[in-house]
Formats: sequence, C-alpha cells, structure tokens
Amino acid sequence: MLSALRQHSKSFLIYLLFAMIIVVFVFTFNMGGDMDAGCGGADVPLFSSVDGNEITRDNLFMGMTLLGSRAERLDPYTFAAGFDSLPKGTAQDELLPEQADAFLNLMELIYLASDEATRMGFRVDEKELALAMYSGFFREKEVIGEDGLDTKKKEFDETAFLNWVNHTLKASPQEYEDFVTRIILADKLQQFALSNTRPDPLELEIALKAANTKFDLKYVGIDHRALASYVKPDDKTIQEVSANEADLRTWYDSHKEDFAAAASFEEAKAQVTEVVAKNKLAPEFAKKVAAEILEKAKAANGADIEKIVEEKLNELLAGQAAPEVKPLRVESTGKFDLAKAVGVSAMGSYEFLMGLPGIGTIEALSKDIASLTMANPVAPQVYERKPSLLNPDEMLFVVVLAQKEVSTDPLDEETLKSKEDEIRAARFMSQFTALLNGLRNNAMADGRIKRTDDYAAFRAALVSQFDQRKGAKPEEAPVEAAQ
Repeated sequence: MLSALRQHSKSFLIYLLFAMIIVVFVFTFNMGGDMDAGCGGADVPLFSSVDGNEITRDNLFMGMTLLGSRAERLDPYTFAAGFDSLPKGTAQDELLPEQADAFLNLMELIYLASDEATRMGFRVDEKELALAMYSGFFREKEVIGEDGLDTKKKEFDETAFLNWVNHTLKASPQEYEDFVTRIILADKLQQFALSNTRPDPLELEIALKAANTKFDLKYVGIDHRALASYVKPDDKTIQEVSANEADLRTWYDSHKEDFAAAASFEEAKAQVTEVVAKNKLAPEFAKKVAAEILEKAKAANGADIEKIVEEKLNELLAGQAAPEVKPLRVESTGKFDLAKAVGVSAMGSYEFLMGLPGIGTIEALSKDIASLTMANPVAPQVYERKPSLLNPDEMLFVVVLAQKEVSTDPLDEETLKSKEDEIRAARFMSQFTALLNGLRNNAMADGRIKRTDDYAAFRAALVSQFDQRKGAKPEEAPVEAAQ
C-alpha cells in the first residue's frame, strides 16, 4: 500500500477533496504498566481473540487511539459496547477498568461486524483504504513549477506516517492497515443496514401529526421545599430526627440566620428539630398533595383546575395569610409546537430539544401529550422532573390540556423528509444494535470470543490503581475478565 501511495500520490489527493474520510484522533490514556515495548514483539500480552484473530495489548491501545473520538458519541457500535453506561465526569488521562472493557468490546464487535460484511460480499478497495489511512500525512512543499514560478505541491510524509504508526499507535503498518480495513468494512455493514431501514407507516403518521399540532397546557408545579413549612411532623419522626444531634448542629450552623432569636444551638434545638423533620417528610407530602390534585382534576375532567388548587392552598394555610410566593399555583405553557419542543432521538426514545415551556424535560409527559384531547384533557399521572443543568430543581407536575390546534395545511417536503429520516434513524439504531448484540452473543456462546488471563490481570491492575487513587483499600483481583 505504501509503494502504491508513493507512485500515485497526486491522484490520491484528488480523492481526498471529495471522499468521506475516517478521521483519526489521538486519544491517549495512561494505561499503566510498560507501554513502551514497541510493536509486534513476542512479549506483548494477548488480551482476546475473535474467530482466531488476536487482539493484543498493543492492538487495544491502537483501537483506543483510533476510536477515541468515536467513543465520545453514541452510535450502534459504541452503544452495544457499553459506552453509554461508563461513569460520567472521569478524567480522560486515566483509564478506568470499565473503559478498558468497553474499548475491548468495541474492537471485538468491529472484528465480528467486518467478518460479517466480508461474508456478505463487501470489500475495501485500495483508494478508499488510502483515504482512510493516509489523509493526515500530506505536507505542502514549495517547488518550481513547469512555468518556472514558485508553487506548492502536496507530498506524502512517509517518515511522519511511520513514526506515528510505530510510536503513537505502537503498531506495524500492516497491523494498522488491517484494523482500518476492518473499521471500513464494519461501517459498510452499518450503512447497508441503514439504507434498508424504513419507518413504520403508523410511526410516521403519528410524527407528522405532532409536527402539525400546537398545544397549550395548564400545569401545577409542586416543589416539596415550598411545601415543607406546611408539613406536620409526627412524634416518631421528631424522635428519629432529634436523636441525630450531629445532623441538627450541621443544619443549624448552615442556617443560623433562620434562628436569629436563639443565642445558641441548645436554645434553637427544638425549632431546628421541627424544621429538619418537616424537610424529611416534605417529598412524600408533596407527592400526596400532587396525587390529590390529580384525582380531583380527573373527576372534574380538567375543569376548574384553578379552583381545585386554590381550595388545596386554603386547606394548607388553615386561615393563615398566603405567602408572597404561593407553594401551589396554576401556570400556562402558552402555545407551543410539540415537534419543536420534543424530537425523536437516534435511540428510539425522546430527545428534548428545548423542553416543554415552563416545565422542562420529562420524557413520560412528552409522550403522553400527543394523546390528550379536549374531551380527555388531564394527563394520566403525576410527572416528576429530575434535576438537570437547565432545570436544577426537582419538581412534580399535574398537567391539563387547555387548547389543542391541529393544522389542516399540508406539511412541506422538507418537513416530511426530515420526519421520515428521524424515525428511520431511531428504528435503525435499535435494529442494528440488536444485530451487533446478536453477533456477539452467538460468538460468545460458540466460544469464538476468548478473553485471556493476561487481560484479567491487566484489568485487575487498573482496579488496584483506581482504588489507590481514591485512597480505598484495593479489592481482591477478579478471577475472570468482565465480559
């Protein structure tokens, strides 16, 4: 391949301008141990084999380097390999045992998928292999053109390429070529599956209706912290809370402004105990209040939701004056386009583009909205919003449809095509991930994937290093490698 590149470097440059190239990023982890043994040596430990094809420690390192940028997003391969379940917020210069497992899973899947693609008749020609392997190693060089003027020429930098393969990837050119060939074949199998995936007509119809529909919702947002002062703690809870004086002191120290009338913790202890007890019971109390409002809203078929909430608020106040910010009130989303607020994700579930106005991102609610009608306007359950970057407060919601407008105007071709592509991508992601899992499960059952004791020892060393960094006592090394 290198000799062909030297002979035809000009023609390869033309293809570089127009073809889709597999982009290679360096994604270096601290793998621990001796990673400087070079490439291709007999002392390099074997980690796994797939149908007799070996994956050594250095092959795993090469795979991590080439596939690192891919692992930062979810596609069928990385999802099937388990990257979606990796611990979040981990420093990228440290290799966790779970990351090693995921990368080795990914390499095994690429081996299986590339073999399946070959079995189906797919091949990789010299030109597309060159595009994938060498695109980053052309350098501009000033030369004298045929007209005698200075000009620039692109030349392949073989020295830089070999240094990168041998020292950065810790591989031989042939090992690099073989693995890139497998990546291309695996992607060809994926593209073939995508081209043969079609959306279900009913799914498409529902999505198109959502794109042509506008909603206006009334909702009651219930924050347990706002309701805490209305909780009446029972004696048992008071006793449980008062028994933990350390927690009470911590609360007092961080909220002294709330107990200004007391000169010390001892004077404020009874009041602090009541406050902490109220906060402890508040989440369940909020759920009870939300369930009661939902039950009454259903009984009234969505009518007079404001009256229902006002009556509940008066019950909580028990004759006291209402605070400036009421703990219960009815809000409105205003009219919004469900298709713009909520989109179908590549995983076949709901991806929130903007979230529901005033409410945020609650997957179950977004799915239920489409089925609401003016004849049946109350959303079927109390919805819980988990804290997120955009909406840090945990909230409960009772939702009633106020208005629903379905346009009779036909959708434009661009919208129709966009919706079809969204659903096709969601269906493909699910189906192709299942295919990859099937290939892997069959290979495991047939003994065609074999993890080695060397990988088990390598993984155990990663576990020990991680425990030491945390200051924890190292656990006993696992006997077998995680599958």
